[in-house]
Amino acid sequence: ISQKYLAVDEDEEIIRQYYPEFIALYKKGFVGREHRLNWIETLRASSERVKLPGLAYSIYPQEEYSPGFSINMGRFALYSSVMRLSVDMLHEGDLLRLIKDMNEHVEGIFTITECNFKRSNRELIERRDATNITVDCELQWLNIRLADGAEIKLS
Repeated sequence: ISQKYLAVDEDEEIIRQYYPEFIALYKKGFVGREHRLNWIETLRASSERVKLPGLAYSIYPQEEYSPGFSINMGRFALYSSVMRLSVDMLHEGDLLRLIKDMNEHVEGIFTITECNFKRSNRELIERRDATNITVDCELQWLNIRLADGAEIKLS
């Protein structure tokens, strides 16, 4: 019986320690369903705040993701959705501002897997609405769900 009490105490300590972090990840959109509509709305709003001359994007179907290292996911599975961006910019600092703004406002966690920069003109155009650089980036949106597909419900 004392072993059972110790196990319960240990479980309660784990819950006390990790539950707030789990809730924070849930609210951020990392745990549970993807928030694709929010990604798009945030991308557009961030683009407007940064005042980008142009932006195009595409999102691909979500797939189960296997990182390049061993990880014990327990009852969860890790998923990834690829988003491709084509961003027209005055200068490369616009990309940093876009990513920072998105990261502050979006419901989701993403990583940038690749970016390719192309100069748009031979000469620099110094108007705010000018496109001097076009960058094509690939973002990977990550989230976890229960492996059996059951809904995660917090009360």
